[in-house]
Amino acid sequence: MNSALTYTSPKLVSEKRGRMYVFFRNLVTKEAFKFYSGKDFGMPTCRGLDSKEKEIYYRSLLSMVNYQLLNGWTPEAEVKQKVVIDFSFKEAAAELEKFIPKADYGDKHKYSLLWYLKSLKQAYMGSQLNDITTASLTAFIMKRHTGSNTSFNTARRYYRGIFNLFQQLGYMDFNPVSEIKAKRAEATINAAFTSQELTSLFEYLKVTDIVLYRVALLMYTTFLRPHQEIRLLKAKFFQFEGRQLVLPPRYTKNGKQTTIPLQSIVLDEFEFVQSMEGEEPIFGKVNPYYLSTKWGIKVRDRYPLKENQTLYSIRHTAAVETYSRTKDVALIQRLMHHSSMEVTIGYLRSLNCGLNGITADMYPSI
Repeated sequence: MNSALTYTSPKLVSEKRGRMYVFFRNLVTKEAFKFYSGKDFGMPTCRGLDSKEKEIYYRSLLSMVNYQLLNGWTPEAEVKQKVVIDFSFKEAAAELEKFIPKADYGDKHKYSLLWYLKSLKQAYMGSQLNDITTASLTAFIMKRHTGSNTSFNTARRYYRGIFNLFQQLGYMDFNPVSEIKAKRAEATINAAFTSQELTSLFEYLKVTDIVLYRVALLMYTTFLRPHQEIRLLKAKFFQFEGRQLVLPPRYTKNGKQTTIPLQSIVLDEFEFVQSMEGEEPIFGKVNPYYLSTKWGIKVRDRYPLKENQTLYSIRHTAAVETYSRTKDVALIQRLMHHSSMEVTIGYLRSLNCGLNGITADMYPSI
C-alpha cells in the first residue's frame, strides 16, 4: 500500500551548524518527523564523513524515505521507527565550545558556561548524551559543588543552560537538569569592617597586592561594584581635569550613565592611567572571576578575616560609614545606585546600622 499520500513530501533541511535531516509531517495528525540518520533503514551513520560525502548521504537518505513511504512503511508503526538521536558527550561538547564564544551572550556568561562545561567534561567525556540522567547529574552536582546551597543553585543554573543548548542544537530531546530542584538559598550578610580593621586591611593590601588595593580603594571611595564595574574600567572613563569618573550605561549595573567625583587619594593612585590608551582596560583583559580568585588567594586564605567578611564588605563598610555621618538614607540610595528606598533600608538594616525608629519628638507639635 502506498502510504506516501498520508504525508507531506519529505524534504532536506539544513541546520545552522551544518547538520541536515529529512523532514515531513502527517497530513492528518500534523505530527512532524525528523530523520538524522538512515540506520533504521539499514544505512550506516554519517559520522566521519566530510561535507561533500554528507550531502550525498542525506540525498540518499531522502530517496530511501521516499522509497519506504511508497512501499507502505509508516513512521507510526507499532514499533516506531523514528530516529533516536544518540550523540556522544564528547562530540556535543566540542560543538558547544565552538558555539558559545560566538553567541550573543555577555562575556561573564560565556566564561561561566565554558567553565561549567569543562567541569562536565571531566565527569562525562566517555558517555553518550542520552545516558546522562537526572539522578546522575544530581549526584554529580551535590558532590562537586558542596560549598553552600547558593553554589549548588548557581551550578544547577549553568548546567541547565548547557543542556538547553544541547537541545537547541539538536543533540538531545530533553534536559535532564530541569527536574533537579533548587535548594533554599541561605541569606548571607557581608559583615562590615570596623575602622581599625579597614585601615589594617588597606595597609596589608598595599604591600601584598597593588591590584586588590586599588580595587578596594575604588570600592570604598566610589561605591563601585568590583566584578563588573571596576573590573571593566577603561582609561577613558577617568577625567583627571574634571576630577571625576564617568561610566557609560553599559558599564553600570542599573544601565544608567554614572558620574562619580574622585578624591585626591584616588587621582594620585591612578595617575598612571593618564599614559594609557583610552580603550585600554585599567586592570587588563581579565576573566569575570579574576578579582574573586585574587581575593581568595591573597586575603581569604591568608588574612585574619572575621566571619562573613568578604571583598564586598569594603563597599558595605563605606555605606555604614556614610550613613553614620549623614543619617541620609536617600543619599545612600543614590551612592549605592539602588533601585528603590526599600532596597536601601533593607540593606542598611542587614548591616545593623541602627536606622532611626519613629519617636514622639518626630511628630509636629503646637
